[in-house]
Amino acid sequence: MSSTPYSLRLVPERGLRRLVIASGVLAAGFGTTVIAGLELPGSARLLAAVLWLAVSLGETWLLGRAYGRLRAIRLYAGGKAELTCRDGRSARGSLLGGSVVLGRLAWLRFRTEDGRRYAELLRPNAASIEAWRRLRVLSRHLGAAR
Repeated sequence: MSSTPYSLRLVPERGLRRLVIASGVLAAGFGTTVIAGLELPGSARLLAAVLWLAVSLGETWLLGRAYGRLRAIRLYAGGKAELTCRDGRSARGSLLGGSVVLGRLAWLRFRTEDGRRYAELLRPNAASIEAWRRLRVLSRHLGAAR
């Protein structure tokens, strides 16, 4: 008797991706404002602000590039993942620690076999209620195993 593997398919929403990118840009701006208010010499503040902007905007840019490549996610029991790219290819990967699944929102972090990292903010929609239920079950099992 063959059994169907326990899996779920999630499709990220464009609006949530925009929210993540906007949050990254806002965090870069707020961080720069905080650095400007520090009691440090002007050159140290300038250096810290430039470094902060470079790192935070760089990370935001990398997320944006990843969002341009990734179309869908299939998760399997045990935390294995298959990430489907826009060009139709897929990459094997795994769910990383630091992923959080709540009742109406999830932040999932992945790493592919070639070392690329992805992160997605997800929420359930009417088309994926069953997938969302499976995600919550999977996250509970993975959390208990770690």
